[in-house]
Amino acid sequence: MHHPQLFSNNIFSFQSDVIDQAFSEIPTIAVSKIDSKIDEYMTIEDKKTQSTETHEQKTSIDDPMNDFEYSRIKYFESLSSQANRSNTAKIERFTDVSHSMHEPPLKTILIPELNDLVKDFSNLWKTQQGCRQVQKAIDEYGIEFIKMLFDKILADVDVLIVHLFGNYVFQKLMTILCESHLVKIYQIIKPKLIEISKTLYGMRSLQAFVSAIRAYSIAKDFVLVFVPYLDELIIDANASHVIQKSLIHFDDSTTNQIVEVISLNCIYYSKDMHGCCVVQKCLDNKEIYDGSLKHKIVCILISHTEELIVHPYGNYVIQLLLKSKVKKTSEGVMNIIKANIISFSCDKFASHPVEMAYEIASNEMRKDIISLISEQSNLKVLLFDQYGNYVLQKILKFCEKDGKKKIISVFF
Repeated sequence: MHHPQLFSNNIFSFQSDVIDQAFSEIPTIAVSKIDSKIDEYMTIEDKKTQSTETHEQKTSIDDPMNDFEYSRIKYFESLSSQANRSNTAKIERFTDVSHSMHEPPLKTILIPELNDLVKDFSNLWKTQQGCRQVQKAIDEYGIEFIKMLFDKILADVDVLIVHLFGNYVFQKLMTILCESHLVKIYQIIKPKLIEISKTLYGMRSLQAFVSAIRAYSIAKDFVLVFVPYLDELIIDANASHVIQKSLIHFDDSTTNQIVEVISLNCIYYSKDMHGCCVVQKCLDNKEIYDGSLKHKIVCILISHTEELIVHPYGNYVIQLLLKSKVKKTSEGVMNIIKANIISFSCDKFASHPVEMAYEIASNEMRKDIISLISEQSNLKVLLFDQYGNYVLQKILKFCEKDGKKKIISVFF
């Protein structure tokens, strides 16, 4: 029932007409089944309570409820209590499973004495429980613990950084280490940076490392290590995230050589699942000046709009250009879309940039687009196309009343 509280101990405070109204909403078939159950229940209850004073009181003339109503309520009370017991059991079972599936929160982890932690560090970070103990110790003891532990960190860092559990310790260390510590770690991992960046746990560790060194001089040397291998790293499932992180956190002078490599092959990268993300991070949230390498990339991308907009990954790069704060960039893409509005609207991938283009277009550009699609032949194509009809819906949503009238008048 929707209101199990209806069958509480205070049931007799309710009037019978309220209960009748509630039961009137139950389908006829359900009522017949309920009534048959109630009859069975009444037979049993009558035998149990016939000689008791309680039963006499319930069935007295002064009582506002008759036998049938009382028995019906008692029956649903029993159903409600059974459901509650069942739900409680389910909750208890679920709770037990939850505790067994998840580790306790970090604040509840008990950590050994400081000297024991330092002594057993090489074994602790290799286990889930041990790495959590080390992380908590870093939070509690801070730099004091790091000074005692640093020699052991340096001895294990090349394995720690790519380990299933050790990478979490490495990431925690990146939040507290000073420049001198970071430089020493960098000198050890530098020969293996490319190999580390291609692993899942190594990639996560290096992302934390990039955030830690962004204000230090080793950032430029870090980028230079990657430059000779950028062609393969930009399209790598893991290493591409390290490149993206570098483009986000390092300044333009540090990442200039990465941008140069991207500019030489930006169309190829834009068509790759991981490469298109690198190209977007290269251009996103950055000032782009005329004559700069990034401006060169933008010009190349605009000239290949027709090729990229219909591509599963390239269309995301075109959407980024549409949102550009540089008016010349967004208008360049917009004009190409307007010239191919019908064919692009009927394409699975290009239809998304078309919708975005109309949404952000100026009033003048919107009028031009409506004039193009309002031709009867074009409008019919969009109306019955599996992708074009979504573009038409978007246009109708954002256009002015005059535009809607112009489109509707084609059919009437």
